[in-house]
Amino acid sequence: MKNRLGNNYAYNVPQAFYKLKRGKKVELDEDEYTLGSIVFTAGMWKEGNTIRGYEQDQALFMDYARAELLISPHNAQAVIKSHLVEIEKIRVKYRNSAAHKDPIDVIGARECLDYMCIPKK
Repeated sequence: MKNRLGNNYAYNVPQAFYKLKRGKKVELDEDEYTLGSIVFTAGMWKEGNTIRGYEQDQALFMDYARAELLISPHNAQAVIKSHLVEIEKIRVKYRNSAAHKDPIDVIGARECLDYMCIPKK
């Protein structure tokens, strides 16, 4: 991304990809990007409403989704919304609460993996 956008590329990417460090925007490390960050990357809540202050991020993400992610870009908003609903289900039910206080157990991890790998018909 640095090659494409130059040295100040952090100022041109969605807010969910950077943090402020000593007053400057710096890119998040991979382990700092969480399931909870995804709605901010998309710039919209799972209900499909734009997140206030993330209008530019939503436009950037939707352009990317239409160009690179979706087979049928004409219904991008609905497709992204359905994915955000599924991501929220996984985040709420299976996220590793160890970051908060509890470790995830093997049964919960297997249930999460099974849920995410169920083929859609």
